[in-house]
Parts: sequence; C-alpha cells; structure tokens
Amino acid sequence: GRFGRLTLADTLSAAIDYAGHGFPVAPVTARFWEQGYRTFSARGGEFGEWLDTFAPHGRAPRAGEVAYLPRHAESLCEIAETNAESFYRGRLAGKIDAASRAAGGWLRAEDLAQFQPEWVQPLSVDYRGYTVHELPPNGHGLVVLETLGILSGLELGKGTAEDVHRQLEAMKLGYADGLRYIADPAAMRVSPAELLDEGYLASRRALIGDTAREPESGDPRCGGTVYLCAADGEGNMVSYIQSNYMGFGSGVVEPAGALLTILLTGLITPVLPYILAFAAGAMLYVVIEELIPESQSGEHSNIGTVGAAAGFALMMILDVALG
Repeated sequence: GRFGRLTLADTLSAAIDYAGHGFPVAPVTARFWEQGYRTFSARGGEFGEWLDTFAPHGRAPRAGEVAYLPRHAESLCEIAETNAESFYRGRLAGKIDAASRAAGGWLRAEDLAQFQPEWVQPLSVDYRGYTVHELPPNGHGLVVLETLGILSGLELGKGTAEDVHRQLEAMKLGYADGLRYIADPAAMRVSPAELLDEGYLASRRALIGDTAREPESGDPRCGGTVYLCAADGEGNMVSYIQSNYMGFGSGVVEPAGALLTILLTGLITPVLPYILAFAAGAMLYVVIEELIPESQSGEHSNIGTVGAAAGFALMMILDVALG
C-alpha cells in the first residue's frame, strides 16, 4: 500500500482472535444485539442464517456473556490468507453472490470483482481561518462542507440559543441537499462544486430565519456507526468510518460463513433518485478527513481528524472554543 507497514493478516489478527475465541459483550452492544434479534426473529425463515450466526442459543447474548462468532473467524482467516482476493474475486465472492441472489438482492460477484479503491482529491472549504477537508461523494462529507459554507456568512461564536438555532437550520439544509443529490460521482447530476458555490450557499443561507423550517433541497442550477481515528509521530492521520448503515445491516448472512453482506437496508424510497448508484460503491466506506489550519508562517499543519457526522462539532470547536 501507499501508507502503512502492517500486512492485512496482521491487522485482522485481533478480530480473528475475538471472533474465534470469544469476547465479552458490552451493555450497549447487548442492547442493540437484542433489538436485532427481535427484528429478525419476528420475520421468520428468511433470516434463519442470521439467527444461526448471531443467536445460536435462541436468544441474543446478554451483557457480560462471552460471544463467539466462529464463522466470522473462518471468513476473516480466508480474507487474511488470500490478501482479500477471496472476498473480491474468489470463493467468498461466489458465496456472497449466491446469498444475494437467494435473498432477492442485486449484489453480484462481478460487482465485487470490479471494485477498486480510489485515491481522490479531497473537497475543502475555509471556515473561520481553518481549512476543512472532506472526501468527495459518495460519502457524505460534502454535507459538512455545505453546512460550514452556509454558516461562514453568519456571525456566531457566543454559544447562544440563536447560534444553536442557526447551526441546526444550516445542518438541515445541508442534509436535505445531501439526501437529494449525493450518489456515486458518475451518477450525480449536480457537482460538488455547484453545491459549494458561493452564490448557492448564499441562497441557502438566506433561508435561515428566526423560526425552524421544514428542510427542503435546493436547486444549485437555478439562477448509524463506528468511528476510529489515529495519528503517529510522523504526522500521519487516519480518520476511519466502518458502516453497514444501521444495526446488523440487511440481516442477510451467507450460509457457509461469509461475512454479513448487503447494506442500504431501509434506504430505498422515492426521495432517493440515485439509490441504485450507491450499490457498487457501498462495499467499502473508509473516510480519511483532516482539519488543517494555516500557521503564521504560511505552512500547513494537521491539528486533528473528525468523522463526517462528528464534523458538525467543528461549528462549536471553531466558533466557540478556538474562536
């Protein structure tokens, strides 16, 4: 790889050990595991493989109990031993294809085989003297940038109720546009540059009044998730989001031990015209984001990382704490 010194086998070794030899279930995990069990057990045989995998004793594990996921361990071992080839172009890919077809899904082995990670140029906006970078679509970092762009023209910084109101209204407008326009870049009909255009941001900013409003997407062309971050002594920063959208994702589990597959459960609604364009890109959701200020000397230095959802904390950090 371009960065990093550890092999995939090294990075998966702890997960393999936990899956195979067990791990104590935390209280929050137990609560959501129980919710997943209630959801999928109520739906009958369609989710039999989920129940066999995640509730082999006829119930979800309770807080403090040791849970074992031997089939996950087997799959992770195969991924490690083949350097992920089995998952994308080998045995596991074929089994995921079969499980998807059996469940009426659209994910196919050729989708996995065609996937390639991409090195992309980050999007950025200047906010209160800082440059905030986010990954471009199909991730939702653009929502953070649009929100900050809307807020950049407003006077904030006192932490008042009026400040919070404006921040929430700006977030609603950003999310509305993200819901309407963000998709796989090849399928987007509106470019990120159009959503971050100063004139468009001004038009969205003008919608913020003294009362809350129902958010609606604009027209730039008219006149649930685990987050990890790390840094090292060399100045490298990684901001990582792993997401299957919500809970246990679709609940589709490949019978012979392939990992939980197929995301986007519950997302297909008429308000999402680009939902199909997400499917091929939804298999890997890794976000690398940086918050970079400019120093007195004109040189850039990293000061921290944030996830896309937590990016809205920047409003309070930059407006109040650092302002």
